[in-house]
Amino acid sequence: MAGSEEPPPAEERALAAAYDPDRRPTTGLPRVMWVSALILGVGAVLLIPWTVYLAWTLPGHAVAANYDIAWTGFDIGLILALAGTAVAALRGGRWLPTLAAVTAAALLIDAWFDVVTASTVADRVEAVVLAAIVEIPVAGACLWIAVNAQEFNDRRVARAARRTSHRPR
Repeated sequence: MAGSEEPPPAEERALAAAYDPDRRPTTGLPRVMWVSALILGVGAVLLIPWTVYLAWTLPGHAVAANYDIAWTGFDIGLILALAGTAVAALRGGRWLPTLAAVTAAALLIDAWFDVVTASTVADRVEAVVLAAIVEIPVAGACLWIAVNAQEFNDRRVARAARRTSHRPR
């Protein structure tokens, strides 16, 4: 009979509800989220006077030891972030939003430091062009992925939960 279908087990209903993109929270934020927000907010506020202090006291020119190693290491990290994001995108992995956000941040940081540390006009033009046509657009794509991948993943999990709850046993 059509009406005699057994309801899904409680675990499957909870999973489907947890991943329902239309679900609104009915309770307050967990304590860990409030504590995290407080710590990060205080950190941001405390960073303001420190940044002003650095802006006034740091020299406009400095020679850095291991400059080549610093940039090479950063670029290796950027390669790993890009590769990890690509793999997560291909696999539909749950780490995709996080990796995409990390990659976007790294690309924007790379663009910023390439532009502001360029030593000649030609180097600065090259850095601005690369930032404008490569780094910033790819960072924008990564941010789009970071924002939308979670929604896509939530819908995929909810569909899978609904499919499994309707299968005959």
